[in-house]
Amino acid sequence: MVADITAPTDSRDTLAWAPWSGPAHDEGPAPPEPEPGTVPPADITLVTTVAALAAESAFAEAPPRTEAPASAGQPTTDAPTATDAPPTTEAQPAESPHVASRTERRVRRKRTNLRLVLAIVVVLALLLAVAGWAGAHRINQPLARPSVHASTAAVLTVAGSNPALPWPGKGQGAISIPALDYAQQSNLETPVPIASLTKMTNALVVLRDHPVPAGASGPDITVTADDYAEYQSELHNDQSTVAIRAGEVLTERQMLEALLTQSANDIAYTLATWDAGSIPAFVAKMNALAASLGATSTHYVDASGYDPHSVSTAADCLRIAGAAMLLPTFAEVVGMASITLPLIGTVPNVVTEIGKNGVIGVKSGYTSEAGGCMVLAADKVVQGRSVLVLVAVLGQPTPPPIVPKTTTTTAPKPAPTTTTTTTAPPAPGATPAPVTT
Repeated sequence: MVADITAPTDSRDTLAWAPWSGPAHDEGPAPPEPEPGTVPPADITLVTTVAALAAESAFAEAPPRTEAPASAGQPTTDAPTATDAPPTTEAQPAESPHVASRTERRVRRKRTNLRLVLAIVVVLALLLAVAGWAGAHRINQPLARPSVHASTAAVLTVAGSNPALPWPGKGQGAISIPALDYAQQSNLETPVPIASLTKMTNALVVLRDHPVPAGASGPDITVTADDYAEYQSELHNDQSTVAIRAGEVLTERQMLEALLTQSANDIAYTLATWDAGSIPAFVAKMNALAASLGATSTHYVDASGYDPHSVSTAADCLRIAGAAMLLPTFAEVVGMASITLPLIGTVPNVVTEIGKNGVIGVKSGYTSEAGGCMVLAADKVVQGRSVLVLVAVLGQPTPPPIVPKTTTTTAPKPAPTTTTTTTAPPAPGATPAPVTT
């Protein structure tokens, strides 16, 4: 059923409904135009008229209708006017007002959606910019001063007493565990001669001025004529030496091996003049280094320790040895059981304790004035942790030097001079000639 809303209304302003049957209006031919003065058929298709009247402007511009007298027995109808003429069968415009209105709404919706999307994008961009600025401002702010909270007490007290150490009956003794900041000494110490323990400071100065990586050889050092003359002088003074010759080239590593494992005084002289240019300049460096390590009871006057005025204490010797053992090359050299040099071949380390009872270094020394001196380092494992333990003794009594069996002495007599050979050691109480090791 199709409603003809253009049909005349009755007096009660109601619409007259007329049934219509047949094919859809857009499937068959358009109905014929009514003749003038007749009422349009009730079954005319008014789809286009309905579409036109859907627009508000159609109702607003429609002129008033005039009523014609109704005949008896028939419903009152309005006379058709020019404005109420039925639609013609001519082709309708390509775009009706209804279609144009829907297109416009679609366009408006697209524009609105586009504006909404753009607004959202702008808002998000602003939010990201603000967040980035806030983050950059926070990052660029100075950090708060860190605070350290110890998980354990600063001092941990363990019940018990200090172990009773077997200190030497004569001379001095000291022990140090650098990792635990633990140190003890046998008694109130006074500076005493330390003999060749002086060479630990010699090597430490050289390695700080001319570092040699672990396993490396270091720079070449040429033995000068002055170095060879010093060697000859020390050799005739019964000092500890290693054979060298003028023009010989040894590496810094080889020089350090001869200095520390063979206690060579001539090498101590060569290294000192090579590093500082003269013995006094080098000794000044040695004293400055000892003071920087807290060895305030230490004073050197030579580069080897042969001079008895080079003095220290057992505790100070451990301070210097602890600093030296931190250098990989120093620790490697003093831990060598033997070395090989061009003119002397392979010789053992004079510190025979190396490799026994965990001992990994360090140095020994002896002169008649200093007595027996020794600094040893041992690597001990305590509760699964490797700990370096350092010990030192100074001024230890030693047996009189052994006189070689073929020593020849000459004594004046009234009779013609005779030569005798003795194998007896010096008489008790006699002062032996200075000897260094």
